[in-house]
Amino acid sequence: MQDARKVLPLADGVLMMKTQVLCSTYKKLNPFRKIPYWVFWLSLGTTSYFLGDLLIRLFNERGFFVTQMFFAGCAGTFPIVIEGFSQRFQETMRSLSAILWNDKTQFEEWLTEHTIRLFTLSSWPARIITSGVTLLALATVFLLGMPFRSTILNCFALFGFVLLLIICGQGVYMLLSLLITIRQITHRQPNVPFYRLPHPAITELSDQCALASLLIGIAYIALVIAISQGPYGFSVEMQSWLAALAFFPISMFFWSLIQVRTLMRNVKQSQLDIINAEIERNLQRVLNGEELEVVQRLEKVMEIQSRIQAIQEWPIAAQGAVAFIVTFTTLAVQIISLMRAVGP
Repeated sequence: MQDARKVLPLADGVLMMKTQVLCSTYKKLNPFRKIPYWVFWLSLGTTSYFLGDLLIRLFNERGFFVTQMFFAGCAGTFPIVIEGFSQRFQETMRSLSAILWNDKTQFEEWLTEHTIRLFTLSSWPARIITSGVTLLALATVFLLGMPFRSTILNCFALFGFVLLLIICGQGVYMLLSLLITIRQITHRQPNVPFYRLPHPAITELSDQCALASLLIGIAYIALVIAISQGPYGFSVEMQSWLAALAFFPISMFFWSLIQVRTLMRNVKQSQLDIINAEIERNLQRVLNGEELEVVQRLEKVMEIQSRIQAIQEWPIAAQGAVAFIVTFTTLAVQIISLMRAVGP
């Protein structure tokens, strides 16, 4: 990943910092510089599907249309989604920097570090978690047995499966790291212009978290459908994976909701502190017997205090619909899968 900061000399000798947009691992993996990265990955996913289907027909094996479509779709779209989310993450953080960072240089350093940590395999935690998920999934496949009779076809399927698992394993790491990053962001001391709630940057953060929750929920539902139509069905091992992966859509929604609410509460409290200090000053002047004008001023300040206290802290408006879709659908799919597994 390229560095986000480039120092440029100005005429008067002052140095200026030029901001650059960082890219994820998958954008840099595109070997064809004249072709957009999203075209490359979509072409790769499409090619893998048709090549796999051709080999299945040549070896006269049983095909798994839905599962093959899911795996090819993941290979073609996950890298695009990760790169897109990387860009949106940087845009949202730059919007938040106006109220959470006083030092521009410090923010750019923080953004560079966390973008690299989240969206690349440069760090050791990313490599360890990605490798761990990949090895566990491969162990499950070997435990259940290869899906085809042909050794050649099984080797081809295993090669494609490993590549897909690396992408999914990084996705698992990225989501875990994102939960930690959201908490770090929302626990910084905010500096919001007085009485500007909800701030557009906070609303943007809330919307991005809602979008991430929705996409994770859709991916989980698609995974359940793909597994149900795959060679292993709802075996005990597959049920264990589904139960573990259900953590992500649910936790992403509730964790981000709580953390954004924490940020809203901190902003609200900082503005209440300003008003409360003003009330105390004017109240003391009233108690000292100063003019009626001070009493009227105190009444107006207390009115502002009441309006600030009435500001909603929970960002339900942006995420209420996502809560219902993601949480209850995820739980319903999990219950249905378990009922089918234990059914006759």
